[in-house]
Amino acid sequence: MSAAVDLNGVTKTYTLGDGSKLRAADDVTLRLAAGRRTALVGASGSG
Repeated sequence: MSAAVDLNGVTKTYTLGDGSKLRAADDVTLRLAAGRRTALVGASGSG
């Protein structure tokens, strides 16, 4: 099955109100297949 989405080495960092940094994702690599449902679940919820 072919990939609908292909992510390689993705990093996401948020800046908090106090100026500190929060790394939510670090070097994420994944392939999402066409026609499939996928959810990401973390400590504070899912998306």
